[in-house]
Amino acid sequence: RVQGKGPAAVAVRDMCIRMRRETLATPAPGGACALSAASSLISRAIIVDREVDMVTPMMTQITFEGLIDEVTGIRNGTTQWVPKDKRQADASGSVGPSSQASAASRSASTLVNSTDPFYREFRDLPYYISIQRLQHYARDAHKEYTELKSKDMSELKTFVKGLPKLMMLERLSDIATPVAEQVKRQLFHDRLRHEIDIVEGYDTEAAVAFIEELMCRGAGLMEVLRLLVLLNECHQGLSRKHLDLLRSELLHTYGHEHLVTLASLERAGFVRHASAAGKNSFKEMRKAL
Repeated sequence: RVQGKGPAAVAVRDMCIRMRRETLATPAPGGACALSAASSLISRAIIVDREVDMVTPMMTQITFEGLIDEVTGIRNGTTQWVPKDKRQADASGSVGPSSQASAASRSASTLVNSTDPFYREFRDLPYYISIQRLQHYARDAHKEYTELKSKDMSELKTFVKGLPKLMMLERLSDIATPVAEQVKRQLFHDRLRHEIDIVEGYDTEAAVAFIEELMCRGAGLMEVLRLLVLLNECHQGLSRKHLDLLRSELLHTYGHEHLVTLASLERAGFVRHASAAGKNSFKEMRKAL
């Protein structure tokens, strides 16, 4: 059963139905049903067109996997991984362009998927819960390692069999280290607080001031634009004063070549004046919740 919301979701649903019919019409080797394996895994699919919900992707992800994607980035099921020993070597070395290039060269891509039992357990959990469990597993592993001398031969064999899992745990700890460093920063928590305030419909003055602060702090352009689009979507546009102010600050901070970027966002309706936005549908929907 495939359900969807939005025109693109309807198009994807129609493609799925057509592909299913084509598969059923094609005889499988040995006479077996080609869809039997897939049907047993997925009983229902819900497809949401991103045009219907532009608020969700603009907010910061707070699951374990989501924050890895926010901080380090996940591309094609892989993320950048710097082992602990190489990270310590970078910390003890000199700071400068050459050391940064060296650190970048020492990082490697590693798979992040459910073949790792720890990642499968943590990936959809809120970050603070997953970190607590990760620390608990790490403490147990350290305790077991320190008690090796008192173990007999059978217990040593059991420990050796569990070494691959310990390696997975150490790798996952290394992957989570950049995320932990980011979460410790007050700016991260300030952003989450302002995102919640925007969604709750509080005054836009504080949000506009925070976006200006992000630009002054040298935050990435994508980080600033996501917050700007979130503010625009939740308040059904911005006042002319706020929009002109943020446009001017953004162009002075990131370069006037991004005038084209802003023009594209305005043409797509992601940034607009409140007078041209019409009725605030998000506000009405929030009241109904």
